[in-house]
Amino acid sequence: MPLDQLPTPFVPGDPPPGRFLFASRGNLPRKGRVSWRPSPSYLLRRWTVLRELRGVPRGRLVEIGCGAGDLLDQLMAQGFDASCVETSEAARTAARARFAAAGRDVPLVTDLAELDGPFDLIIACEVLEHIEDDLAALRSWAARLPQGGLVLLTVPAHPDRFGPSDVWAGHFRRYRRSDLECLAREAGLFVNRLLCFGFPLGNLLEPVRSRVYTLRLRREGSIPLAQRTARSGIERGIEAKLAPLCRPWLLLPFCWIQMPFFHTDLGTSYLLVAVRS
Repeated sequence: MPLDQLPTPFVPGDPPPGRFLFASRGNLPRKGRVSWRPSPSYLLRRWTVLRELRGVPRGRLVEIGCGAGDLLDQLMAQGFDASCVETSEAARTAARARFAAAGRDVPLVTDLAELDGPFDLIIACEVLEHIEDDLAALRSWAARLPQGGLVLLTVPAHPDRFGPSDVWAGHFRRYRRSDLECLAREAGLFVNRLLCFGFPLGNLLEPVRSRVYTLRLRREGSIPLAQRTARSGIERGIEAKLAPLCRPWLLLPFCWIQMPFFHTDLGTSYLLVAVRS
């Protein structure tokens, strides 16, 4: 995609279609519903991702780390031709159930090398922090794009906030804005947009998550890193307790409130849109 054809940044008066915002489980037939529940932080992230992709031409995309398949399901409903990569067996089971219930035939593999490229768009939400050599991973993803192809990433922000929830999930790191910009350039990508999202709701929830995961880590003891990574995209014990917060009428104001702060570093996560140069 030529740089002059990229969608322009959105403004507060340009909301995403409401029918794609909060359909996580309710859009499935009862027989297709799974135990996965979206967290408030996840719904903020999905809202932001869908908002950023509204102006992108529908084409061939792959999501790396699709989890239970919720975001991918929403993107296919918007016209994308999608495939997905997921290493967690539990997440693949949940994603297959979701796609089957929605009547979708979605290629679901454990390694990107199993899919034939190129792709117009690669999405990886909360994935890069799980990979020790993040630069090599990003370079390998960029290599599957044609010139002008897009990468959309989200990652947890602020290394000084690395805490129990990161340890529980198997993260190697959190990121600074400058870290992410440098990483993208070294991978041969041109940074189109870099937003910091989640403020203030994500910030309010972080101390709660930290306390809960501190207790869980004490109970669990030592668990292999790979196992922690595998469960992070599908296990939703704490989110089940926060389910009352996952109401459209309650969360939508926070989606709007975060927007004026996208270009600050006050949020809890970064969203990067970059182009293969």
